[in-house]
Amino acid sequence: MRKERPFYLTQRKGSPYFYYKFRHGGSYKSTGCKTEKEAEQYVKRLMDGESATPLPELLADFTSEFFVEGKCKWLARQKKKNKRCGDSNRQNRRGFLVNHISPASGHNGLSRMRKSPGNPI
Repeated sequence: MRKERPFYLTQRKGSPYFYYKFRHGGSYKSTGCKTEKEAEQYVKRLMDGESATPLPELLADFTSEFFVEGKCKWLARQKKKNKRCGDSNRQNRRGFLVNHISPASGHNGLSRMRKSPGNPI
C-alpha cells in the first residue's frame, strides 16, 4: 500500500527535477532535486520550517561542473557572445578551483561558509 504524504511529487516531461505541491492547494514548485528521495527530504525540511534553498553539502559538489565544456553555463554564454575561452584557459580555471579554492574552504558545508571581512566578492 502506498504511503500517504501531505504533498505531491512529480517530474515534468523533459526535466530532471522533481516538483512538489501541497495537498491543500497551490501550484507546483521545483525542489531542485533530481531523485525522489532527495525531493521528499527537501519538502519535509520545508514543512519543518528549515531553509527552503537546497544546497549541496560540499563546495566540491557545488562546483563539480564549473569550467567543464558542455555543462558550464558561463562557458555557454561566452560561446554565444563569440568570446573565446580556450582549452588552456578552462583547464587553468578548473585547476585553480579544484587545487586551491576548494581545499582552502576546508571542505566545509556551503551552508556554514560565510563571506570573509574585506572580501569584495
